Amino acid sequence: MKRTYAIQRIHIPAWLAAAIMAAACTSQSMETTFNNQEGDIADYAGSIRFTECEFIQDKENPEFNEDGSPKIVRSEIRTFSPTVTHNGGATRLTIIDGEGSPLKDSGSATIYFAGYVFESGPDETDIAVTDIDGTGETWLLSTPYTSFTVSSSEAGVTIGGSGSARGLTLFATNHYATAALSGWSLSQGDFSPLTVDLGSGDLVEGLQAGLPGVRAGEVCDILFSGRYGLGKKPLGTVPANSALLYRIWVVSISE
Repeated sequence: MKRTYAIQRIHIPAWLAAAIMAAACTSQSMETTFNNQEGDIADYAGSIRFTECEFIQDKENPEFNEDGSPKIVRSEIRTFSPTVTHNGGATRLTIIDGEGSPLKDSGSATIYFAGYVFESGPDETDIAVTDIDGTGETWLLSTPYTSFTVSSSEAGVTIGGSGSARGLTLFATNHYATAALSGWSLSQGDFSPLTVDLGSGDLVEGLQAGLPGVRAGEVCDILFSGRYGLGKKPLGTVPANSALLYRIWVVSISE
């Protein structure tokens, strides 16, 4: 016996159809945004070069400024590309290698950090070592600066940023030197290291993916699109669905 099947036409209200179409368009628009952000991150990771430099006074033939202060000279040591690692939507650029056992997916790390809203970045940037916070030698990595300015007086050497790179906006940090260079208020900040537990599930998805594998002493940038970021709503000064760059100084690693 031959069976016949009736196809019932379902009526969808106009307002519901419009809502479905709007949601689809929004989803497609966000996918385009995230794809563009990931393209920008890939371009940055492929082009960025770091120049390690130091600021010194010539001991054998010292020069002095008009006010009698010693003249400080910028000396380049080397220019290099960072090591690039991709994992789970995050891109990690290792600028200074660490030592010891790598951080595991369920381990903990004690870190200093600086978080930036990322739109673009400089092709070249300086890094330098100086005792800006009085606690010993501290790596100063110059995001969002392309270079440092140095002046000296009876009070000592003052270092500031110059050539600020558009497309990098600092929104949070516990790293004293970064806060000082960026003009943040130092009296109200907490500049103690932070311990993060990868096994807690509390980290933003991009950091959760980007941190495994770092080692004690490592300094790196971890970048990811808004797909793995802080969410669909603005959070403080961070716009919704923003691509982010975290500069990480790894103090120690534990299981």
